[in-house]
Amino acid sequence: VLNGNVHLAKSKLRQAIKLAENAKAPAQDLCLLYGKLGNLCRDQGSFAEAADYYENAVNTARSAGLNAELAEYLDYLALCRLETGALDQALANGNESLKLKLSLYGENHFFTSNILQKLG
Repeated sequence: VLNGNVHLAKSKLRQAIKLAENAKAPAQDLCLLYGKLGNLCRDQGSFAEAADYYENAVNTARSAGLNAELAEYLDYLALCRLETGALDQALANGNESLKLKLSLYGENHFFTSNILQKLG
């Protein structure tokens, strides 16, 4: 991450998000940027901040009908909600992710089994 400079990486990702939003970039690109910033925050233990970025990715994916991305970011959001003690939200996000993954991949796929393990 930019030679270990997390603050610089976060700053650059925030700039990229602003540019992408202003340029009306494709929703998939915005989801990716929100997700990367969410991952960076999560990896640093900033779960509430990460949840905000994952929520942006979820809303963007939902509005654009990007169900694979929606399932992925709901999964990440559920983990952050769990870490912050928002258990009801974590369960709701996880269950929504599971429904989407079942419809996208079926019950015998790694992505589906992964969320089942987290919910179990």
